[in-house]
Amino acid sequence: KRKTYRESCYQCQFACGERCGDLTIGDYWKVERFHPELKGIPGVSILCINSEKGMEAFKGFKGNLRLVKSDMKELQKVCTNMREPSSRPSERDEVYKYIAEHGYEVWANDYLKSKRYKLMRVFEALPAFIRISLKRTVIRMAK
Repeated sequence: KRKTYRESCYQCQFACGERCGDLTIGDYWKVERFHPELKGIPGVSILCINSEKGMEAFKGFKGNLRLVKSDMKELQKVCTNMREPSSRPSERDEVYKYIAEHGYEVWANDYLKSKRYKLMRVFEALPAFIRISLKRTVIRMAK
């Protein structure tokens, strides 16, 4: 995760609670934590209204949306880019070195088609309580 972001993403001035745009639209990660009734619904987005101009625009199209109100402070606990830039992983340099030496297509083929990557995607899709339980089980088994 976060291994292929641009360098600027790790110092993004826009990743904070104070938004400079009138509206902020993005993927609503972990929506089921706040709204269990939306669990399993693909493509849930978040819309933050950041100004009066944004509110006026929202009034013009809100009739076309299914709306559920969320608490920004709670949201910021799980959507870290709503409060701070992404942290830069130490492996990022290795990934870009590999891409420079072998090309993006080779890296994507090696990484994105690997069994480990596919397993991680399945793991990330599991509910949090199952992921936590699996981690504890693996730790106990490793001892």
